[in-house]
Formats: sequence, structure tokens, C-alpha cells
Amino acid sequence: MKTASALALQTCCPIRRNLVEQFAIAARLHAEAVVVLSHAVPAVVDFAESCNAVEQARQECETAGAAFREHVATHGCWDYNPGAPVH
Repeated sequence: MKTASALALQTCCPIRRNLVEQFAIAARLHAEAVVVLSHAVPAVVDFAESCNAVEQARQECETAGAAFREHVATHGCWDYNPGAPVH
């Protein structure tokens, strides 16, 4: 049986928290890039440049999400999992 402190370490993984924060920031930046594109004034904003910014933000979001999911899958730190390593 795991102690309360071991369980807390497992469910409060600092790497997981960092990765999910990076994912959230990337998702927010992607959403903001889409909003900028949707409100762009054609005479002021370059369409291709705005589309490239949206695509770059989308890719960064996907990369951050993949890193988060990979860590959780390999580390088992999403929920309490008796078989997962404690760090």
C-alpha cells in the first residue's frame, strides 16, 4: 500500500504540470492567432502571413499536446495507478 506522500508525489507530477501548462499556453496562442485572422482587415493584414502564424501555432499546440500525452502514457501520472513508478 502506498503512503499518502507517495500518492501525492505520483498524482502531483511536476513534469506533468509543466507539460500541461505548456500545452494550455500553446492552445491559447493558437486560438488567438485564429481570432486575429478572423478579424483581420485585408488592407492592413497580410493573409498569407496570418495563415502561416495560425499554422505555426497549431503545430506548436500539437507538439505540446503530444509531449504531455506521451509523458502521461509512459509515466502513468494522470491518476493514481498502483503499478506506475513514483518519483
